[in-house]
Amino acid sequence: APSTTTLPFLTAPVSVTGSYVIFDYMKIGPKDAADSDFGFYLTEGTHHVVLRNSEIFGNLNRVAAVALGSWGYTGSASVSNILITHNNIHNIGDVNATGDQDAHCIVVNGSDDNIWVTHNTISYCSGDGIQIEAQAGRRNFIRQIYFAKNYIHHNRQSGGWIKNASDVIFSQNVAHDFRLNNGGPGACYGFQYDAENVWFLFNEASFCNVGIAISGSLNTPGLYAFIFGNYIHDIEAQSPSDPYNSGAMVLRGGTNIYVANNTIDRVNSGVNIPPGSSSVSYYNNIIANKTSSTVNDIYIEGSTPTLLKGNNIYSTNARFSGTTLEATSVSADPKFVSSSD
Repeated sequence: APSTTTLPFLTAPVSVTGSYVIFDYMKIGPKDAADSDFGFYLTEGTHHVVLRNSEIFGNLNRVAAVALGSWGYTGSASVSNILITHNNIHNIGDVNATGDQDAHCIVVNGSDDNIWVTHNTISYCSGDGIQIEAQAGRRNFIRQIYFAKNYIHHNRQSGGWIKNASDVIFSQNVAHDFRLNNGGPGACYGFQYDAENVWFLFNEASFCNVGIAISGSLNTPGLYAFIFGNYIHDIEAQSPSDPYNSGAMVLRGGTNIYVANNTIDRVNSGVNIPPGSSSVSYYNNIIANKTSSTVNDIYIEGSTPTLLKGNNIYSTNARFSGTTLEATSVSADPKFVSSSD
């Protein structure tokens, strides 16, 4: 493999329209601190393109590092069959900005399908690690997105966020260190508006304000979200008593949310379900070693239809609001082998 110190350095924007192309071992970024015209861009109609083994970085200017699709696009073509893998994407915009820059590491908008984003390191962007945004009423125009085995940390907004898209999978990612700010709740992962068929599978989330957040809807709430097998730990929310913006999970949007077989450890707020979702089913989860005895393991507000079922295990200082400990669950020490696992 080429040395990372001798990669060809492209300071102009790399804008691709075509098919069957591999970009390999490249360095893409600004020519200086004032440059605002750089990055890697794929326009609708482009298909079968790979970006791999490369470094894409920025400066304090507001620019997306990798952008798939076009904002405001109304045509019939799509960005299709794209692989973005084993890249280091970092330092886009100012993570300490006082305003909301929305400078994302990776942005997917316009029309896109069959996109794989895997095994990347994604960090220090003044927005989300990845934002998938089809815009209101267009959720079927961004579909079949697979975001997996990425390492995401210290972005201003989140590790990964979805708006108005369908058939999106976040799987086996590791995300940490996101805090509440005027650009979002500081979630490791989440979605809002009318996303549909969204899966969070076997991800790890830590040192975020919220582990996984599902926020409110705009028009017709998307059907089905599945939160299975995730490991959420060391969540220290800035305002743990605020059920809308803190906790291992906040579920207040979407229709038919299924939460099963997740492990939640060392958090100061558990699973919060404010009004907004039309249905939440909660099965076989563990909330262990809760660090606050005054905040709830489960919080349900209003008339959200919620089914708590299965062998859920709660911390020994368990608290509930809007529900009671169901018969098949226990409040006890789950006896983890190591509290630091």
